[in-house]
Amino acid sequence: KQGTYGDNFCAAGQVWLSSYESVSTAILAPQERKNYLGEHQLIDSHTPEIGGRNVFLLSLGDEGLPLGEPGMHAGLRKAFIDTLLGPEQVERAKDDVSEKLWGKLVQDYVDSDLGRDTFAFFENSEKGLQPFVRLYLHYAMFGIHPDDSAAHEILVAFHGGSPPVVYYFWPVGYLYQLFTNTQSLIADVKRVYEQSPAFANFPEGKKEYANVTKSELAAAATSI
Repeated sequence: KQGTYGDNFCAAGQVWLSSYESVSTAILAPQERKNYLGEHQLIDSHTPEIGGRNVFLLSLGDEGLPLGEPGMHAGLRKAFIDTLLGPEQVERAKDDVSEKLWGKLVQDYVDSDLGRDTFAFFENSEKGLQPFVRLYLHYAMFGIHPDDSAAHEILVAFHGGSPPVVYYFWPVGYLYQLFTNTQSLIADVKRVYEQSPAFANFPEGKKEYANVTKSELAAAATSI
């Protein structure tokens, strides 16, 4: 279709951008953003808000654009990157604890007949890919040790089973809330993140972080 209609065209009810220049411009240009995740409208009251400030990154507009106070998106984004994707995280991602987790993943893969037993490797919450992702990411990013059973009991409850993302979607999130304890789980996960080693020395009131507090960053991380 690109050869027939050019770089940018409409098909299947959507606008297709095929040129590198158009895509890069669209991605890098200031984004207005609203309370949507893709095409799904979100419930405003279900997105994280601390002290009246919206800290849901995907609905915060860039500087000079609607939704969110000026500079909030850039400041919160920088706080997230510096706190959870910095040099300490790079070091933890390749230390002895992480190496042990990778070794366990490889062994689980071998034991599952190289992934042919899909349940044993991909769908099992006790071994294989699911626990590896939870243990590895939370250790590398937050410094939560794989042996921290109290923290991981909460994280398993939140990240396992029915996807909590439904809680944010309008209107099904209202119904989902009636039959789950997602709200309390979100509060529990936020507390785990806030008390994690990565947050221990977080500098609150920093201008380049839009004066984001530890509580606000933890809430944002929970929703991400």
